[in-house]
Amino acid sequence: MKGTRIFISNALNKGKYLALLAQAKLLGVVRSEVWQRFGSINGASHNYRCIRTDWVKSHDFSPLFAKAWKETLRDGLNDIRLYEAACKAKVRKQIHARFKDESKRKEYFGKLKYDQWVNDPLLCRWMRKVNSRLKFFLRKNFSLENTVKIIPTIRSL
Repeated sequence: MKGTRIFISNALNKGKYLALLAQAKLLGVVRSEVWQRFGSINGASHNYRCIRTDWVKSHDFSPLFAKAWKETLRDGLNDIRLYEAACKAKVRKQIHARFKDESKRKEYFGKLKYDQWVNDPLLCRWMRKVNSRLKFFLRKNFSLENTVKIIPTIRSL
């Protein structure tokens, strides 16, 4: 689970603070777009490197540093994978409870493992149900956002 990072700076003037605030807002837009585009079934089998290569060609991140938006992209995709893995664990239990035939279980476990659940209506429905419940539970009980709080302080020596 991720926590909040707090950075305390001794010499942060108003210009630097506003620049960091603007960068944080732009990175928030990038993170939001990652969740909108890849947080659903469409992002089930995408690779980070392929997405990054496509985004380099199609997006303009001119005020941002390359490392900043690429790491934000990677963090967003990793968070999506985290949700997906938690959903798969719950769906495995449902598969085990519903199917008594070992060959059927093996077939469904294989679909789940290799991201073929998108093509199966039953597994797709179970994943969507578990995902919506899990998101609500985690939002209610935990904070999974990777936030940075910058506290400007002026210390006299």
